[in-house]
Amino acid sequence: MSKSNKTNKQIDLSKIEITNGDEIVIKQNNKLTFKELQEAAKPLVDILYKYYDPHTIIIIDQGHVEILCEDMAASIELRD
Repeated sequence: MSKSNKTNKQIDLSKIEITNGDEIVIKQNNKLTFKELQEAAKPLVDILYKYYDPHTIIIIDQGHVEILCEDMAASIELRD
């Protein structure tokens, strides 16, 4: 008689999403979705619209947020 090597695996239900097309999508660990990025960025985009002009950008990293207002910019050809 052979023993079965089957193991029970638990699924984190918070990582399962059912789309409008009835597809089941399992989110990968540590992956940001496009929708999550949009929702996170919206308040900062609102600040740009309210207080600044279209030439202003916001740079964010883990410990710093910076608002840059460009007075002048020029594109240059990149060298090989």
